[in-house]
Amino acid sequence: STAAEPQILKRIKTVDATPSDEDVAIKGWVRTVRKQKTLAFVEVNDGSSLSGIQCVLPFDGIDEASKAEIDKLTTGCSVEVVGRIVESQGKQKFEVSSSS
Repeated sequence: STAAEPQILKRIKTVDATPSDEDVAIKGWVRTVRKQKTLAFVEVNDGSSLSGIQCVLPFDGIDEASKAEIDKLTTGCSVEVVGRIVESQGKQKFEVSSSS
């Protein structure tokens, strides 16, 4: 059997964020975390601009170990968020709808 090809993700800077149908990776530091029952909002700053980008982390479809890792997130943690950039329903222009 053949091994699955590794998925190559496009890494973007938050200053260059535009809506896309493909998954992208954002690496940076947690600025703020707001946790709710079904999801968490994490603002990530990668240093490319003064403002960060909001990442929406839904809890449905993830295992308990991943939920436990999200519970550990605090300001200053370094993270890599993978997901699609979508138009925001909040005050910011865009946000990342996270898949991992």
